[in-house]
Amino acid sequence: MKLVRLVSLVALALLASAGLAQAQLGVAKRFVSFGIGGGMSVPVSDASEAFKNGFNAQGFIRFNPPALPVIRVSTSTTRGSISTTHGR
Repeated sequence: MKLVRLVSLVALALLASAGLAQAQLGVAKRFVSFGIGGGMSVPVSDASEAFKNGFNAQGFIRFNPPALPVIRVSTSTTRGSISTTHGR
């Protein structure tokens, strides 16, 4: 009985908080938005003998025209290389 009550309470809390999730509505406040990201690729363990460090980068531009579908243009790149010396 306690488990049913707990599950019901959790379900009710999740349903009540769904209205607070404004980000899920898909309504953009700006006509154009953009984002960027990136990071470093670091080989570990035995892979560090064969590969060098690398990087990756991403970016996007999103257009939010009113009463039309969202248009998004994305790009990404990854750069890395193989080590020329093998062994220790």
